[in-house]
Formats: sequence, C-alpha cells, structure tokens
Amino acid sequence: MSKENGIMNPDDYMKLIVNAKGEKKRVPSADHTIVSKPKHKLGMTTFSEYIDQARESANSRIEQSLWKDKIQIDIKTPHKWFGIQPWGDFHVGSHGVDYNKLEELLAGMTMHDNLRTILLGNIGDFFTPLGGPKDGGQGDVFPVQTQMFAIKKFLTEYQDEILASVNAPDHEDWVYRSSGIDLYEFISEELEVPLITAGGSVKINFGNDVEYDIMPFHKIGKFKSAFNLTHGHKRALELHRDADCVMAGHTHKPAYETAWRNGHEVALVQMGTLETKEVGSMYGKKEGFLGPVKSVYPIVLFNTQEKDMQIVTSLDHALPYLQI
Repeated sequence: MSKENGIMNPDDYMKLIVNAKGEKKRVPSADHTIVSKPKHKLGMTTFSEYIDQARESANSRIEQSLWKDKIQIDIKTPHKWFGIQPWGDFHVGSHGVDYNKLEELLAGMTMHDNLRTILLGNIGDFFTPLGGPKDGGQGDVFPVQTQMFAIKKFLTEYQDEILASVNAPDHEDWVYRSSGIDLYEFISEELEVPLITAGGSVKINFGNDVEYDIMPFHKIGKFKSAFNLTHGHKRALELHRDADCVMAGHTHKPAYETAWRNGHEVALVQMGTLETKEVGSMYGKKEGFLGPVKSVYPIVLFNTQEKDMQIVTSLDHALPYLQI
C-alpha cells in the first residue's frame, strides 16, 4: 500500500461487484483497517494480590465490628452481694407477650443499686417474611421497624442496668439474613451497651482478686436436652472453655443449678420467656413442643468479697442478699 500526504492511492482500493448489473465499486481492503480492543482482565493479576486484599478487608471488618469475644467490666460497690439477672426471649412486638411481667422486671431492676442484667437475645420478635422459618409478621402487633424503635428506646433508657448484650442466631439474625442490617450494632452504636459474641467472656471484676467469668449464649447450638435443660451448659464448659457461670435462653423453659466442674463451683442458668400467653405458644403447638413455658428469670448472686455464688428464682428471694 502506498500513501502520499495522508491520501491513499486509488490502486490500493479493491474493486468489487456490488449489484446484479455488474456495477463495480472501489472499497478499501480489510487488510488496511486496524481495530484495537482492550484485553480481558479479570480481577487482580496474581493470587497473592487477592490474599492481600482479603486480609486488609478482614482486618478492617474486625476493627469496625462492635461485637467482641472478651470484655471486662469493673464494678465497685459497698454491697456484699451483686445480682445479675439475665434477660431475653422478651419477643417484644408479639401478641403472645406478658407485657405486665415485662414492666415488673423493669421496675425491679431500677429499684436496686446492686442488680444488673445481661441480655441474651430475642428482646424483639423481629419476624421477617424472608428471614426465618416462622410465620413472617403474622403474629406481631408491631412491624419490624416499630420493634426496632422500641428496642432502641429500651436500650437507651436502661443502658446503665445492662452489662452486656449477646448475639442470637434467630429472630434478630433473620433481619440480618434478609436485609444485611445487624440490628444491635445499628441500635447500640452510640450507647454504653457492650456487645458480646455467644460463648464469649464477660469478666466481672470486683477488685481484691474477686473476679467472675460469665459465658453467655442465646442458644447453645449443640447438646441441647429436653430432659436436662442445663446439659448444654455443662458440655460448653467441657468442650468450649472454662467459666464460673453459663447463661442461656432460647428454650423458653427455665432451669438453674450449681455444679462442680473443672475443679471449682459453677452456676448454670437457663431463663424463661415473656411469650407465655396461650396465643403466643401457637407456633410451639404446631411444632409439637411439649410442656408449658414459664416467665422465670433466675438471679445469680455474686459475692463481691470472696468467690461465692448463689442462685435464686425471683427478686423477692434475692432481697435478703441485695440488702446486705
């Protein structure tokens, strides 16, 4: 091909017959047209770059998360005994909740300077149509957003009484699965409510070498027994880690005991539920769950002067200790 002053020579054009009359037309040869396309590049160049980016993203996510595996709470009190009453399975928003009992629990907590709570999950009902295996919003008197606002008010108004809040794999998590929103991280961001992962360590330090390690769960996923409600608690001490006290909920049936494990005394607590009204147990009836549920929330009493624990079933039984 020859080219003078940027103009192609006519001889460099190829003659083609373009119709049935035999008319010819000069067109440029395809050999003279150059098309440059970008080459495919999928992601990064090397696997090592993927690892670096994954490591950076993982570290950033861990640093930003409010959920912790270990927290320590220092408490100074003139009282000989300090009570912790685990709360959870309130299911606020459900029409099966005993709201009078809820008000009773709230009033009792605010009346005593040496009584606090650890939240064990399912404070709200939080059914979502896509997030869980239950009945969507069919049994709720509050929609999910109203429940979220209600729980926000609860955590804000009672944050001084709440030592920590544990994560749960069901009701709250159904919202996360369907929307990607972690309700408790969102609600608790500006509050003094530490968030602890299930099976994590809540260290309660009273000073003078008197310290208790509490292992909280909403649900102990393995080794749950319908005949021995603290069976999973004992297995957690053997298979997960040692602690002074194991607290859990989820079953809606309360139980408690002290036992001897790993060379020391332990307190094992299974709390009840506020969803005790007959209409609230409809799901359990459909599933064939046997036996009644109870709104019993045991209180673990920790001696602040020496290592010793007592468990009682109600605030009335705790009064002789709380007043010392």
